[in-house]
Order: sequence, then structure tokens, then C-alpha cells
Amino acid sequence: YEIEASKGGSYSEGVSTLDLVLIQRHILGVQSLNDPYKLIAADANNDGAVTASDLIELRKLILGLTSTLNNNQSWRFAVAGTTVNVNPLSFEERINVNPLTGLMTGQDFVAIKIGDVNGNASTDVTNPTVESRSNNDVNLTITERLVEAGETVAIPVTAANFNEVFGYQFTMNLNGASFVGVESGAIEMNANNVGVLSNDVVTMSFASNEAVSAKGDDVLFTMNLKANKAGNVSEMMTLNSDVTATESYVGADLTVGKVSLNVRTADVAEAIELFQNEPNPFKGQTSVSFHMPSAAKASLSVYDVTGKLVTVRNIDAVKGYNSEIFTTAQLGTSGVLYYTLVSGEFTATKKMIIVE
Repeated sequence: YEIEASKGGSYSEGVSTLDLVLIQRHILGVQSLNDPYKLIAADANNDGAVTASDLIELRKLILGLTSTLNNNQSWRFAVAGTTVNVNPLSFEERINVNPLTGLMTGQDFVAIKIGDVNGNASTDVTNPTVESRSNNDVNLTITERLVEAGETVAIPVTAANFNEVFGYQFTMNLNGASFVGVESGAIEMNANNVGVLSNDVVTMSFASNEAVSAKGDDVLFTMNLKANKAGNVSEMMTLNSDVTATESYVGADLTVGKVSLNVRTADVAEAIELFQNEPNPFKGQTSVSFHMPSAAKASLSVYDVTGKLVTVRNIDAVKGYNSEIFTTAQLGTSGVLYYTLVSGEFTATKKMIIVE
């Protein structure tokens, strides 16, 4: 007879960017995984070795890009008391009982959650593992600004307390914007660190084999988004743990903390801004919007390509977002037009296109 054990459940249970940090440190010889069962957990692709390929497999799992491991199971069970060979990795997963003549004791297995090198996956459904948390949170910061519909905006990300950070991960929800890309700054961030799961859900994972520190004005990385509507960047980005848990790993003991997103008000956000009309080109009607730092009188004029005034509106603009609707019937023409906003000494002009 052969006896073996199995367990189902989510492949991503217990697997986080912290495990990537530990595996990276092992591969680079910074701090070895000196437990053979941890080596089995780190061998995500089940090829008998712990390499960068395992990091790639696990990062996809963490980012939500995949829900399984192609060549491995979620849990593996080694026969307790047997040798684990490490070069290449191999171990006993079956107990041979031949013949079975009576009661046998001491026939045990060791449960190994693949990918969970730090061992925080719960093996007790009645008392699930609760990971210790610290107050060493990573507070990411962006600067508030207004963006136009259709504008691709670069959003530098800084942090006032980015000290001895080994890694972090989070889920980001986008509202009225779509993800374009990410650029490195003080830390290396590229497309491999990002999972674009839908138009409004993006995951991120950063892991370093050594602690990274940055000053408060250092740009850690830059997010590039395309705005689908006019508004503030603070309204377009929120962090949560919907897919990838929002957490950071700080200090020599790799203590788990939180990640937050803070918004800093900038002077530029207090300027008058004229946005591109929506939609453009348009047929039927379009909306022309602008932002005012305070309530004031303004005029919105539309001209044809010869400079002839088509229409003008005198507006008692409110502080913040203002919008005016123009119809093709009101404008009485088609083709290229120009609209100009004037308020005090401020003036700005943009082009609109009417299609028949």
C-alpha cells in the first residue's frame, strides 16, 4: 500500500511579496533558506532548484495575474523523518506500507505551502494565523492636480518615511482613469511589478534583497495614467487589499506594516484651468469645463476659424469645477471652432470640432 496526503485551497494563500524578498536573498546568497522545507516551498515551478524563475511564477500569483502554479500543487506533503535532497530538490511524498498487518503509528507528513517561505499560511481553520503587524507603515504621497479628459498624466510618488523598506504590495482601484505604465525612480519598478487586471484594478509588488531608504522629496517611482474624465488625481486613485493585500516589509526583522496613499496639495491645483471639451469631436452637444480656485466672474466665448465670434456666455463661476453645455444648434455651424475662457487677467483657448 502507498499512503499520501493532499490539500486543496487557494494557491495564493500565505504567499506575499515578503516571500519574494526571502527567496531573492537566498538566491543572491545574502541570507540562505537553511530549512529544507522552506526550499521546497520556494521551488514554485517544481524544477528541483530555487531560481529567478520561481520569483516570476510567484509574482504573477501575488499580482493576481494567475490563480495557479503551472507545474506544482498548492500544498505538498513530505514524509516526516525522511531526507530532503537539496541538489536537486527531491523528497518522499508516499509512505509504503507492505504488508499492512495491524495498527501502525508514527506515519506522519509535513505540510508545505508552496510559495509560503515565511510560513504564515494557516493550517488550522478554527484558529487562522494572524500575522504580527508594526507601526512602520509606508505612507506613499502624490501631489494633487487637476487633469483634463483624455490627458496622459505622470504622477510622481514619494514617501516621507521610506526607511529600510525591503518591499511592499497593494491593490489600486482607478476611478475615471486607466493605467498606462510605471517608471523607475529611487526604486526599480517596471511592468513586471504590475498586474493590470482590468480597466480599474491594478496590483503592484516590489521586493528588494536589501533595505532601501529614500528622502521625502525623492521620487520612488512615477505612475502614468490616462484620464477618462476631468478631475483631481486624488479622486482617481485609492489603495485597498481587494486582490493583493496592502502591506509593507520594513527593518532588519522584515516586520509587516501597512501601505497608505496620501495627497499633498500643490499651488498648481489652485490655478484656473480650462479643460478640453467632452466629447471632442462631437455631434449634438458637448461640455466645456473649467476649474476656479475661487468664485469669480468669467466669460466663455466661441469663435470660428476666421476669428468671428459665434457665441459668448458671461458666467458667475463657482469655486471648483464649472461646466457649460453647448449644442450644435446653438453654435449653428460645423467644423473647427475655438473656445476661450477669460477671468480677470487669465485667458486660455482650446479647439473643438463639430462633425455632421
